Amino acid sequence: MIALQSKFWIFAMNSSVALSKSAQFKRSSAGERNEDQSWVHRFWMLLGAFGLICAGAIYFYMDSQESEADEEVYVSVKVTTTIGLDQLVVCKLSLLVDPVQEKGLQKRQKMLEAVVSSSLSDSYQQDKAPRLADVRDALYVAINRKLPRKLQIQDVLIQELLVGIG
Repeated sequence: MIALQSKFWIFAMNSSVALSKSAQFKRSSAGERNEDQSWVHRFWMLLGAFGLICAGAIYFYMDSQESEADEEVYVSVKVTTTIGLDQLVVCKLSLLVDPVQEKGLQKRQKMLEAVVSSSLSDSYQQDKAPRLADVRDALYVAINRKLPRKLQIQDVLIQELLVGIG
């Protein structure tokens, strides 16, 4: 990526130099051009070269942003658990992780289900109807506490949370 940017920069600079030499050659052969016209011509040539450089920089910036957006991976976890004697909780989560961590988390699917079940039980036993943000935060902390440092999740998205009498 950087090599391509440097090649583009070299091409733009070479083009600017070539255009400048071409303008000087034409100016010296056309003896009646005055200094104002050559200055305006040079201004427009430099403005065009600057526009090309800016367009290239914007293109490479947008390309790098798209590649960063593609690097997000979600691991799904679905848990059905019973709280107390009769309260059934069904929860479907998506955990935001780096692509490198995806396989490691999928291998720990059973452990993740147990952690989510335990965290949900704690949340709903302490408070009859906890806020969704509190449940999300409790899940985030509980999951990251159980995972090794290299497999830490970035975010928890609760897709479905159903609580009822089972």
